[in-house]
Amino acid sequence: MEEFDTSIYDKEFTNGVKLHSYNYSDEYKQGLSESKSNKKISIKGTIKKITVMLSSLALIGASATAKAQNNISFKEPAIEYAVRDYLNIDKNKAISEKDLDSITELTILGESIYIINGRSGKIKAESRPTDKIFMYDGKMYPYGDMSEVDDFLLFKNLKEYEVKYNE
Repeated sequence: MEEFDTSIYDKEFTNGVKLHSYNYSDEYKQGLSESKSNKKISIKGTIKKITVMLSSLALIGASATAKAQNNISFKEPAIEYAVRDYLNIDKNKAISEKDLDSITELTILGESIYIINGRSGKIKAESRPTDKIFMYDGKMYPYGDMSEVDDFLLFKNLKEYEVKYNE
C-alpha cells in the first residue's frame, strides 16, 4: 500500500502555504509502474477490440453490398415479369441470382405467355399494335418485340430456353 518517507522536506512559502514533498517507497513505485503498464495493456486491448469490431462491421457492410450487387437487373420486361410471376416475387422486391437457381427451362411466347419448368403463365405486358398473331391454348395473342436475349445468361442452371413469336 502507500508508504511514505517524510524525510525529504517541508517547505513553507512566503504566503504561508506549506508544501509537503514525500518520497514513495520502492514497493509503491513498482505498483504505480505496473498500474501504468496494465493501463497500456488495457488501452491496447480496447483498441484491438475496437479494430476487430470495426473490421466485423466492414465485413457486414461488404456482405450487404455484395448481396445488393447480386441482385438481378433484367433488360427485357417480359422475362422479368415471367420470373417474378413464376417465383411469386413482388415487383418491389429485388430478384437475386439465387432466386434464379431453380429455373432450368424457360420459354417466352410473344410477350404474352411464359413457360418455366413446365408451368405456363400469362405475361402482363403492354402489347403494341401488330398484324401478326399466334395461337396458344385455343386463344390468340399478338407477336412480341423482344430484342434482348442477354437476360438468358443470368440463369446459371438454364438448360433449355426458347423465344417464339417475336419480331
